[in-house]
Amino acid sequence: MRFLTNENELHQNTEGLIYFYSSDSSFSGELMFPVLTKLNETYNITCIDIQYFKGLSKRFNIKELPTILQLKNNIEIKRITGFKSINNISKILENDR
Repeated sequence: MRFLTNENELHQNTEGLIYFYSSDSSFSGELMFPVLTKLNETYNITCIDIQYFKGLSKRFNIKELPTILQLKNNIEIKRITGFKSINNISKILENDR
Protein backbone atom coordinates (compact mmCIF):
# COMPACT_ATOMS: atom_id res chain seq x y z
CA MET A 1 0.00 0.00 0.00
CA ARG A 2 1.37 3.39 -0.90
CA PHE A 3 0.24 6.93 -0.30
CA LEU A 4 0.28 9.26 -3.26
CA THR A 5 2.73 12.13 -2.82
CA ASN A 6 2.74 13.39 -6.41
CA GLU A 7 -0.06 13.24 -8.96
CA ASN A 8 2.32 11.85 -11.59
CA GLU A 9 2.80 8.69 -9.49
CA LEU A 10 -0.75 7.67 -10.30
CA HIS A 11 0.05 7.34 -14.00
CA GLN A 12 2.53 4.59 -13.12
CA ASN A 13 -0.25 2.52 -11.53
CA THR A 14 -2.36 1.12 -14.36
CA GLU A 15 -3.86 -1.76 -12.38
CA GLY A 16 -4.96 -2.14 -8.79
CA LEU A 17 -7.08 -0.26 -6.32
CA ILE A 18 -7.26 3.45 -5.61
CA TYR A 19 -8.57 4.41 -2.19
CA PHE A 20 -9.88 7.97 -1.83
CA TYR A 21 -10.13 9.30 1.70
CA SER A 22 -9.89 12.53 3.66
CA SER A 23 -7.30 13.06 6.38
CA ASP A 24 -9.91 15.29 8.05
CA SER A 25 -12.03 12.21 8.76
CA SER A 26 -10.92 9.76 11.42
CA PHE A 27 -13.61 7.41 10.06
CA SER A 28 -11.63 6.90 6.87
CA GLY A 29 -8.51 5.83 8.69
CA GLU A 30 -9.66 4.04 11.81
CA LEU A 31 -12.13 1.77 10.07
CA MET A 32 -10.74 1.39 6.58
CA PHE A 33 -6.98 1.07 6.98
CA PRO A 34 -7.17 -2.36 8.67
CA VAL A 35 -9.38 -3.48 5.75
CA LEU A 36 -6.94 -1.99 3.22
CA THR A 37 -4.01 -3.70 4.92
CA LYS A 38 -5.71 -7.05 4.38
CA LEU A 39 -6.65 -6.20 0.77
CA ASN A 40 -3.06 -5.16 0.12
CA GLU A 41 -2.08 -8.83 0.36
CA THR A 42 -3.89 -9.38 -2.95
CA TYR A 43 -4.15 -5.97 -4.64
CA ASN A 44 -1.81 -3.09 -5.35
CA ILE A 45 -3.37 -0.17 -3.43
CA THR A 46 -2.72 3.54 -3.87
CA CYS A 47 -4.21 5.83 -1.20
CA ILE A 48 -5.17 9.37 -2.17
CA ASP A 49 -6.04 12.07 0.35
CA ILE A 50 -8.52 14.34 -1.39
CA GLN A 51 -7.46 17.25 0.83
CA TYR A 52 -4.21 17.36 -1.16
CA PHE A 53 -5.36 16.02 -4.53
CA LYS A 54 -8.67 17.76 -5.24
CA GLY A 55 -8.07 17.55 -8.97
CA LEU A 56 -7.95 13.76 -8.83
CA SER A 57 -11.19 13.62 -6.88
CA LYS A 58 -12.81 15.67 -9.65
CA ARG A 59 -11.17 13.59 -12.39
CA PHE A 60 -12.52 10.37 -10.88
CA ASN A 61 -15.87 11.96 -9.92
CA ILE A 62 -15.55 11.18 -6.21
CA LYS A 63 -18.80 12.17 -4.49
CA GLU A 64 -18.65 10.03 -1.34
CA LEU A 65 -15.89 8.97 1.04
CA PRO A 66 -14.40 6.53 1.38
CA THR A 67 -14.35 5.35 -2.24
CA ILE A 68 -12.37 2.46 -3.70
CA LEU A 69 -11.85 2.26 -7.45
CA GLN A 70 -10.55 -0.83 -9.20
CA LEU A 71 -8.52 -0.06 -12.31
CA LYS A 72 -7.44 -2.26 -15.16
CA ASN A 73 -5.31 -0.76 -17.92
CA ASN A 74 -5.95 2.65 -16.35
CA ILE A 75 -9.73 2.22 -16.78
CA GLU A 76 -12.18 2.08 -13.87
CA ILE A 77 -13.87 -1.30 -13.78
CA LYS A 78 -15.44 -1.18 -10.29
CA ARG A 79 -16.41 1.44 -7.72
CA ILE A 80 -17.14 0.79 -4.05
CA THR A 81 -18.41 3.67 -1.91
CA GLY A 82 -18.90 3.91 1.82
CA PHE A 83 -17.55 1.65 4.51
CA LYS A 84 -17.76 -2.06 3.76
CA SER A 85 -16.33 -5.08 5.56
CA ILE A 86 -13.34 -6.92 4.13
CA ASN A 87 -15.66 -9.80 3.16
CA ASN A 88 -18.05 -7.52 1.25
CA ILE A 89 -15.23 -5.72 -0.57
CA SER A 90 -13.55 -9.01 -1.48
CA LYS A 91 -16.80 -10.41 -2.90
CA ILE A 92 -17.40 -7.27 -4.98
CA LEU A 93 -13.85 -7.29 -6.35
CA GLU A 94 -13.86 -11.01 -7.12
CA ASN A 95 -17.10 -10.91 -9.12
CA ASP A 96 -16.36 -10.82 -12.88
CA ARG A 97 -12.70 -11.59 -12.19
